[in-house]
Amino acid sequence: MNDRSTASIRWKLSALCSVLALVVFILTTATFLIIFDLTLRVILLVEWLNIPVMLWIGFFVVMLGAFVGHSIARKMKVRLEELGDAVYKFGRGRYGHRLQIDVNRRQDEIGLIGLHLNEMAEQIERQVASLQKLSAEKAELLERSNRTVVLEERQRIARDLHDAVSQQLFAISMMTAAILESDELGEGKLRKRIAAVENLAETAQSEMRALLMQLRPPTLAGKSLNEAIEQFLLECVEKQQQIKLRWELADHLPELSKGIEDHLFRMVQEGMSNVLRHSQATSASVKLRVVDSRMLHLRVTDNGIGFETGDVKDTSYGLKTLQERANEIGGVVDFVSAPGKGTQVDVKVPIVSTEGR
Repeated sequence: MNDRSTASIRWKLSALCSVLALVVFILTTATFLIIFDLTLRVILLVEWLNIPVMLWIGFFVVMLGAFVGHSIARKMKVRLEELGDAVYKFGRGRYGHRLQIDVNRRQDEIGLIGLHLNEMAEQIERQVASLQKLSAEKAELLERSNRTVVLEERQRIARDLHDAVSQQLFAISMMTAAILESDELGEGKLRKRIAAVENLAETAQSEMRALLMQLRPPTLAGKSLNEAIEQFLLECVEKQQQIKLRWELADHLPELSKGIEDHLFRMVQEGMSNVLRHSQATSASVKLRVVDSRMLHLRVTDNGIGFETGDVKDTSYGLKTLQERANEIGGVVDFVSAPGKGTQVDVKVPIVSTEGR
């Protein structure tokens, strides 16, 4: 919670208690004067250190009210900050967090809000578990369905592209390189245009490699999630040698449903596809780790050209696909990027046990 807001509450409550204490003091003094038929002048004649005693009493009453208000507000501030921290954690996908509420405080307003937040987190956790279970069932249904024809067609198109277009692009690149090495070409505009053609051919080759990887992606069949990711990244290294690729995968992943493994693997593919096709990066990294046994954290980073994060929804189909896949398993995706500063994609997926649900 914002420190300014809680500080404002603390001082406002202190001021309110001071005012209330002063009002009570004035009313008590007025009642005393009426009951004993005294005048204010008589009371003010009693002095201490040349200051009327009544003013001393009023001052101490106001200070006591401020102290009491400040003490109450300080305790309230701590409880409000706990509520704010819980809301922040829930917003970041940490649905396993629970507020610790004292038994004696469960019936006041802040305690009831805390109980309701805990109930909300439990409900969201159940919904995430249902989403993940549904995702697993969906993945199993897709596996059982007849996808042979689609896969064969994708592979046929990939073969045709590799045998025809890729070879022709490679031939163009070799021919333009040979022409540029010729002394007869000179240093005029023609050399620059042929050099531009060579650059375009190399760019088209890089794009074609990324497209072929998407048409013939590795699968999880018969492999663990780590094995499939590592095999995929090794293929990326072989096909895109101009990028220095590093990866770090958790040694021991918890038991995950088929749907979560499939979505995580596809998100790694999509993230790397974006790096290879759009980032113009020279280095990239992939990390998969487990946080507090309650969350999976996938991070894909590169040192490429970056982009304006405010334009994500309008410009990148690949990034929207990442968001959709994360949503299907109850996860959260964050994009951190700026022009010329590279890109970082963080995917956080809560690990929710489905036993007994």
